[in-house]
Amino acid sequence: RRTDLQTNVPDNGDEVDIASMTEAELQTILSRLITDWENEVVEFKRGGDSFSTPDIGKYFSALANEANLRNVTRGWLIFGVDDKSR
Repeated sequence: RRTDLQTNVPDNGDEVDIASMTEAELQTILSRLITDWENEVVEFKRGGDSFSTPDIGKYFSALANEANLRNVTRGWLIFGVDDKSR
């Protein structure tokens, strides 16, 4: 039985539908991710217009590969979080 590395959500093989989560559930996940900060499967970006589609694709690919190598259910690319202020 696998567990999501950052959120400790058991992985029973079902997909997590983030779109159907409540704001409180999403805030809980985001708080846990920010507390643990960045690692091989979690990346925070301030965002803005500085990201091209190919750059975002590279982040997705790298995070997905790392998640697979570490046997975790997902990687996280989160926009809107500043490195200095969290």
